[in-house]
Amino acid sequence: MKVILLKIIKTLLFFSLLIFLSACLKEMPEKGLHISVPENNPLENLKTLLRDEEKTKILLLGVPPLSVLSSDFSPALIDRIIKTLSAFEPDLICIDAVSPEEIATSIGYKKEFIFSEISDDDISYIIKLRNKLKLDSERLNNEIDSLLNIAKNKATLDLRIRKELIELFILNFDFFSAALNLKYLTENEISQLKFEKKILDKLRLLLEKSDEKITIGLRLANQLKLNRVYSVGDNSDKRYLNKISDKLYNEMILSDVYQNHRAEILNQTADNKLKEGITKQDLFDFFLYLNSDSYAITSTFNNWSIYYKMFLESGLDRTRIGLWEMKNLRVASNIREVSAFYPSKRILVIIDVSKKVFVEEYLKKMTDIKIVKMNDIIK
Repeated sequence: MKVILLKIIKTLLFFSLLIFLSACLKEMPEKGLHISVPENNPLENLKTLLRDEEKTKILLLGVPPLSVLSSDFSPALIDRIIKTLSAFEPDLICIDAVSPEEIATSIGYKKEFIFSEISDDDISYIIKLRNKLKLDSERLNNEIDSLLNIAKNKATLDLRIRKELIELFILNFDFFSAALNLKYLTENEISQLKFEKKILDKLRLLLEKSDEKITIGLRLANQLKLNRVYSVGDNSDKRYLNKISDKLYNEMILSDVYQNHRAEILNQTADNKLKEGITKQDLFDFFLYLNSDSYAITSTFNNWSIYYKMFLESGLDRTRIGLWEMKNLRVASNIREVSAFYPSKRILVIIDVSKKVFVEEYLKKMTDIKIVKMNDIIK
């Protein structure tokens, strides 16, 4: 009897609870309460399927062209930056240089690649050697990947494999990766490589440059014992710009909007931090400012808003915007292509500061990527 009574009481309590909840739900709209539902955006919904710690982390370091410092540059200027980036512990490093694929498919436009060390004759020599060995880009990439897979399982890469990697990188127009691997060899070991001495000498000259790709990208890659850097830059817009640049400039200088805007381009804060950094022999605070949200907003508006204000009759101002966005979309695509093979890993991208904000915003749209800021890794 007691058992039956207890069951009746439990049943009554259950129905009472249902009635109470039902009444609450009915009252919610009257009290102005809202039930949140997922945003009606398919990509945003996909992003929620992975936790942030499971996503591929990408840190874009916006850098100025350090080569303009010329005699003022010294490695000590970026020691603290290197130390901070090391704390991020990147699994791979990408640099803002023209990709080997673009070089291979655009030989006729070689002068746009800005490789002062690698001449047209050097490129021609490499092409002839590729043809002689019957090595196209696909086969070269497969052989490079095979050797790099062997390297993953070894604390120190065999000299034979290292030499073979350098030769394959040169044949594949991946001059930065070839130069990186040269840093691991002695002069005697370099002399044993099969390539012409003049090309190897030019790769060594590449290592002596004071630009950001070498002094940050390759220096850090060497410190982390990496065997490759990925070139993710894009120069495809230059072909179009060469056709329109004179006409665009001639129209712009006649625009009152442009004349009034010119004074806004200079960023005095950045200029002051650069001078202070050179004096202190430490550019850390300068780089930290260049990679801040406040700089991104200010510099992007100062440099690009003009193209939305002039309304040139030819429409070339809007063409300039389109080409710039096209370029940065392709850079973002190159980074995403590399990152696709490194899920959940950490990727550092050394990129021109003027491109950073655009590429970063495009990558944020990706479903499997978590953008990391420089401020996030400062300890």
